[in-house]
Amino acid sequence: MSSWSDIENLIILRLKQWEKLWNEKNFAELETMYTHDCELVPAGKRSRKGREGLADFFRALVSRLNWDRVVMETEAVSQASEDTVVSKGGFRIFKPDGSPAAVVDHMVIWKKRDDGYIMLFHMFNFDP
Repeated sequence: MSSWSDIENLIILRLKQWEKLWNEKNFAELETMYTHDCELVPAGKRSRKGREGLADFFRALVSRLNWDRVVMETEAVSQASEDTVVSKGGFRIFKPDGSPAAVVDHMVIWKKRDDGYIMLFHMFNFDP
């Protein structure tokens, strides 16, 4: 069994992986970080259930808002149950010219699987 600090570090590494995939615009791989029955709750939009089509959703969001790269910041990671972890934090989003585009607060509920933790619920709120 992993210690709590191992789990916390793993979640932080998963968030850094999310950041890396976003910045590479590898939205197809980013989509695989979510469970098949995930729920994504973007600010001001209806929630999206299921990971199918998330790559297209993220690609369209980046294009529509002229976003380029993100920088993740983790504030807290806590264990909700034996197989569930919650992370809270934010990310800063930048335009292609390097200027700030938005500051985003987000929360993720992670489910443990045999191959590690994967996103079950991702809620974010931003003020572009």
